[in-house]
Amino acid sequence: MQQTKFDRWLREKYAYITHVYSNTKPEVIPGGVHLVEVNRRDGAPYRYIYSSRNKGVIERLVHRLERENITFTSRVEDLDVWYGSLINNPKKSFSYRLFWIACLVGIGVFALSPAPLRIWEVISADGDAVFSTSKLTVTD
Repeated sequence: MQQTKFDRWLREKYAYITHVYSNTKPEVIPGGVHLVEVNRRDGAPYRYIYSSRNKGVIERLVHRLERENITFTSRVEDLDVWYGSLINNPKKSFSYRLFWIACLVGIGVFALSPAPLRIWEVISADGDAVFSTSKLTVTD
């Protein structure tokens, strides 16, 4: 199913995390970046891992690394959160599911309200009183 702009925004905001890998640490690290120093004995190809869910912070970090001529690579990964399968499902649109749930809740509220009984009373009332709009008389 086609993803809406709202679906893509939800995925970017709540279901993705960006990691930037480098071997050299920049002079200044922007606020909002989580830095992990990896032990070289583990066989990791990179020494530093910078993580953030904020796109603007990652862009500032990447700009800083480019300006200092530091080699880096970046990867976007899915967060392991309980709501990830709801938001980050490429075959189903989250906003369309919300729309249909809202429609079903509206139908349920209408069905459980006294409105259907009142409508039935009006429809099943005396036919002359409800359906007659003009008095027609037949004369010989």
